[in-house]
Amino acid sequence: GGCTSVLASAYADVHAFGATLPLAAVGCGAYALVSALGVKGARNGGEGERAGWERALGLQTGWERWALAGTTSLMAATSGCLMWVLAARLHTECAYCIGSAVLSSSLCVTSLRGLSKDDLRAFAPYGIGTAAALVVAFGAAYGGVEEQQQTRGGALPLELAYAPPEIDTESSPRALAIAERLAKADARFYGAFWCSHCKDQKLTLGRQAMAKVRYVECFPSGWKKGEPLAPECSAAGVKGFPWWVINGEVTSGEMSLDELENVLDGKGKDG
Repeated sequence: GGCTSVLASAYADVHAFGATLPLAAVGCGAYALVSALGVKGARNGGEGERAGWERALGLQTGWERWALAGTTSLMAATSGCLMWVLAARLHTECAYCIGSAVLSSSLCVTSLRGLSKDDLRAFAPYGIGTAAALVVAFGAAYGGVEEQQQTRGGALPLELAYAPPEIDTESSPRALAIAERLAKADARFYGAFWCSHCKDQKLTLGRQAMAKVRYVECFPSGWKKGEPLAPECSAAGVKGFPWWVINGEVTSGEMSLDELENVLDGKGKDG
């Protein structure tokens, strides 16, 4: 459930212009744009001589504030749509999603407060129109997802049959040595068969090394909406994948061989 359900759902990707992008990557790009606009606006003091297009739109302050208000308004509108998906379609909670929604809404309010009254009046029709267009686009992009999960008799959950990825890389001598150390430390690697980072972690270690590592599959019977973690994963408090427990210490996320050695040496992931 939770964030795991969101990441495994059909709503986790954005399909546009023949390409598929993770929704999380799109969100990171939006936050990066907001940061860049904020820095530029701060350097310019948000003021300055207006460009011709600013005068045509009736804007009084620097263009950075207007762009910042527009971007954060779109982010807040998108977050609203995603909160609806979380509650009405996925029927779950995701701390990261909710936190992002709160942050984007706060940024929107803050950026709008930075506009003059004249700018707010000029911005309102553009902001409302763009937000409405975004809601329509969101419905067009994700409207078919629910249909794919329904039959005449009612809703069917998204379901993934258990299919462990093939590990076709050969282990290096270093990877084998690390695997031996992991085995001696009674380390556990908790993962999910559908998790791309878990697969990459296995490929980093290689086939022979993974045979020595204690790997725990958290969805051994496949995944569907509401599917609980395997008891051993629940007992370990797994909150994401990959999830390592080495020398009694939890380390989350995919790790390189250097990082695995650092953790084994008690130095932490970053050494």
